[in-house]
Order: sequence, then C-alpha cells, then structure tokens
Amino acid sequence: MTPKCGVNRGKQLHRGMLRWGVGSLALLLAFSSSITSASASPKSTAAAGAVKSVKAELSNFEKGLFTHPPTTPSPAVKKKENIWVVEWLGATTSSTVPVAAIQAADKALGWKTTVYDAKGLPSNYVTGVNEAIANGANGIILIAIDCSYVEGPLKQAKAAHIAVTAIYGFDCNQWGGGPSLYSAAISFGHRIKGGAVGLWNDWGRASADYIIQATNGRPVTLMLDSYQLSVFKFYYDGFLSRMNACKTCTVIKVPWDISTEFTGTAVAGLITAAYTAHPNINSSLLGTTVDNGFSQGIHDLGPAALKKMKVIGGLGLPSEFALIRNQQALTATTAWPQQWIGFAAVDSINSYLAHRPLQDEGIGFQVLDTNNKKDWPAPGKYFTGVANYAQLYKKRWGV
Repeated sequence: MTPKCGVNRGKQLHRGMLRWGVGSLALLLAFSSSITSASASPKSTAAAGAVKSVKAELSNFEKGLFTHPPTTPSPAVKKKENIWVVEWLGATTSSTVPVAAIQAADKALGWKTTVYDAKGLPSNYVTGVNEAIANGANGIILIAIDCSYVEGPLKQAKAAHIAVTAIYGFDCNQWGGGPSLYSAAISFGHRIKGGAVGLWNDWGRASADYIIQATNGRPVTLMLDSYQLSVFKFYYDGFLSRMNACKTCTVIKVPWDISTEFTGTAVAGLITAAYTAHPNINSSLLGTTVDNGFSQGIHDLGPAALKKMKVIGGLGLPSEFALIRNQQALTATTAWPQQWIGFAAVDSINSYLAHRPLQDEGIGFQVLDTNNKKDWPAPGKYFTGVANYAQLYKKRWGV
C-alpha cells in the first residue's frame, strides 16, 4: 500500500507544476503580447493622433461655413441694367443652377440677362467678354473662368466701369500675377481668412479631414491631380496641406489633363487604372460635381472596393445626395448653396453699380454625410444653406 503522505506529496507537486505552467504561459503570452503591441503601437498611435487632430476642425465644417445673406438695405439700381453671364461650359450642372438663379435675381430687379456659353473653349472666353462689352453690358458674371484667361478684355471693362464678378473663378491678383480686375467680387468679409482663396483651401482641408476620420487615420487616397484651373489648385493646396502633415496618410496622385480628359469615359478610365496599380486605395475626393464620370469610375471598381471606399466630393447636388442615400460611389459631399451664390453675384453687381461698399454675402459650404442627415435637402431638391435666401435678397433690394 502506498502511504498517504506520498499521495499528498504527489498532489502538491502536481499543483505546483500546474501553477508554474499556468504562470509561465501567462508570462509568455504577456511577453508575446507586449512585443506585438510594441511593434504596432507607433503606427496605431499615429493613426489615432491623426483622427484626433482633425476632429474639431471637421466638426466646424460639418456645421457649415456659411452664415446668411446681408440684411442691410441696398436698394436696387432703378435703370434696366444689361447683365451678361459668360459661362465656362453650359452643359454642366455647376453652371446651369447658378445661371438660373442669376436670371431669377435679375428678373426681380428688372434687369436683362444674356448668357454666353463658351463651351469649354478658352478662345471663347475672350469672345464672350468682348461681346458683352460691345453690346453695352453694365455687369459681367464669369462662371468657372479665371481672370487670367480674359485679362485683356477685363481691363477694358474696368476702364468702362463695368461691374465684373465671378463664380468659381479667381481674380488676376489671386491667380496669374496680374492686377485685380473683379470690381464686384463676391465678398466673404472678415469671416473667411484669405477670402475666396482661403475658402477654397478650407474646402480642400475639409475633404482631407473627412477622409482621415472615415478611414480611422489610415487613408490611401486617390487624387486626380490637375492644377490647370485655380479652383482645383486652391482646393488641392488645402487638401495636401492637411494630408502632408499626417504620418499615416498616403496620397496617390494621378495626372489629370482636364482639357483632354474631362469626358466621363476618360475620368472613369483614370480611376480604374489607378486602382489596378494601387489596390490598397481606400478613399478619394473631387472638388467639383462628380457627374463627370468620377462617380461612375468609383462605382465600376466593384463591390469589394466600394465596401472600403470613403469618397467625398461634389457640390451638394441632388444627384450626389442620391448616391449617398443609395450607398453608391459617394459617402459624403461638400455642399455649396448654388442658387444662393447666383443671387450673391447679382447683389455684388448691384452694390457696385449703386456705388455702395461690397458686403459679406455669407457664402460657404458644409460637409454632409449620414451623420448630419437633418441638414440634407429633400430628394430631388437643391441644397440652399439658408432656405429663405431669395426673400432676404429681395427685401434687401426693396423689390
């Protein structure tokens, strides 16, 4: 018979070995975990830091950078003014919507409106402005045309005291190194640091902020790279200023010649080629309407890509909100009040013709995604920023 003390001693030895084994295993796991944690920690910390760094700024962009139209009385010029609109490309929604608003504002003031479509050809920009001057224009509104393209004719317009303003275009002293020729430039007052250029930089930064947060600080972003228009230059300057400060952010720049590659097929082809070469791309952006083939190109990447893609772009048009609602190729938009902008351009011209100082028109944009759906327009409707913008302007004009 085996003595009981031997049994007890065996049990104690077994328990001791078990405790040593469990303790050693825990120690080993802890050691292994510490190695894994230590190796992953710097990048994870940097990514978390990137998200934290954009949080407050993105919150402001999600609330919107616009205020309201000016309310100080600015009685309408009584004579029937002759206003010319020279638009870059009439086939684009970013032109047709503000043009319709300009016509509505002019009608309220009793003014005549003539629209010249340059059809995307720089040579026509000059022709359009020259025709406006020759036909006795009192005011000229350029849409998506920079001053540098029409500097000569605008010098003539300035000498003739013709009011000149622009939508989605920049003055010669902002882009091109020439003199300021926009006598009735839309004002942002002291609200936006840097004026129009600063606002466009903010637009790009807002897009970067959204992408950084949406990808948890690890974006690999496809950027269609074009500096041929000032609107893209200042937008991308703002975007890259934020992305370049992010240690865990990667930007895949794809050269984009808008003079030859602005068709839907061309844009979609650039996106497909970029994703094929860089299948780790998980985000993208575009500082104009996405109806130019961009959204189709993103959609054509397929379900697996769409599942991970975070895409911000557009101008807040009805078609873009539809894409977000249906989870198709767009996850957020930077919404601009297109109609309000048209009224603001006319208000600026009225102020100039009446020899009154230009006032802050309150214009800005808002980042909208599924987190602030309460600010979305109804399906099929345009984002207005301020619902009663037209009534406020008419009251200001006394019409």
